[in-house]
Amino acid sequence: MSDDNYGLSTFAKNDVSGTSVQARGRVRWETELSELDLSGRLVDENLNEDDVDENDVLQVILQGNRRLERGRITSRAAVIQDTTLADDALSSGVTLVDVGRDRYSLALSGEYFFTETQGASVSAYGEAVRFEEYSPTLSEYDYTSLDARYLWAMHETLTAYISGVWSRIEYEDNVRLDLVLNGSFVPDRTNIESGSLGVNWTLADKWSLDASLGYRQTDYFGRYYFILFPATVYTLETEEEGDGRISNLSLQYQGERTLYTLSYYQEILPNTSGLLIDERRLEMVANTRLSENVRLNVRAYASEQRSEIDTDNRDNIDVAYGLMGFDWRFRKSLSVRGSYRYIYRRYITSSNDTESNRVTLGLYWTPTPFEW
Repeated sequence: MSDDNYGLSTFAKNDVSGTSVQARGRVRWETELSELDLSGRLVDENLNEDDVDENDVLQVILQGNRRLERGRITSRAAVIQDTTLADDALSSGVTLVDVGRDRYSLALSGEYFFTETQGASVSAYGEAVRFEEYSPTLSEYDYTSLDARYLWAMHETLTAYISGVWSRIEYEDNVRLDLVLNGSFVPDRTNIESGSLGVNWTLADKWSLDASLGYRQTDYFGRYYFILFPATVYTLETEEEGDGRISNLSLQYQGERTLYTLSYYQEILPNTSGLLIDERRLEMVANTRLSENVRLNVRAYASEQRSEIDTDNRDNIDVAYGLMGFDWRFRKSLSVRGSYRYIYRRYITSSNDTESNRVTLGLYWTPTPFEW
């Protein structure tokens, strides 16, 4: 692995190279109506720079699926331990420091059709995010969400739905010091309510379209801190409101060897730093099998991230991300994998734009009793 700006340093680029040892495992159980899948991943990075921290990863995911006569039930539980040097953290939020991050999530969803054309679905999701060290730019939080939908199969190729979503974010006691010092609103909890209308349309044998448009209302409960020297602090508890559009447009092509997805969405979710962000993203994903032994994958997106309650903070960024990788299996249990990844962050409130180019190349051994 080689990275010309590991950790997206805003001061000076730091050419870093190193190696990583990865181990993956997967076990799958199947019956006529049920499926259960357990997977794990372990990454141990070793870099050539002693003063640069590493992003080690431990991930365990358990997911299941149960088919019903007129519906299905799915579930997923995950534990992920990594750091804020991971790509998803570097492309979201204010922090560019290395802090250990623990994420615990649980998702449960069900779908059932009462008749040939009408049905309903309910999805529940919960996530807890914790950090191993205190950082003035990070907030620990719990996020819960409930999504209820009414489904109407208007045609064998067209399904319409109406959706209502309720979400809540509760913050832990470790207040973001950067928001306190610059006089910004510091949230304690946030409620989000939204509704949308959408359609899922099979355009042809291999093409499908999913589109939705809706509106959301956000209530922020928190406080302002007023610091009077030498050591006097006053707080003002208050409530702020926000609203906006939510939308999704996804076009997908599923061929025998290729999967293409082009999507645009606007939604409001917590970023890596824990602050609620209104994000607009245009994304393209492509996975193709060039031959029986060679796979190619591409992912690219452009993202605009804004806070509606605090327009003058470093959480307001624009991000460009690109990833291209290949997988060449030259023996039954041996393969070579490589990738090129690019991240660019543009800060709206400062001139400290930064970018990173990363190249990886690795040899992977998959024992024959396990799935490749």
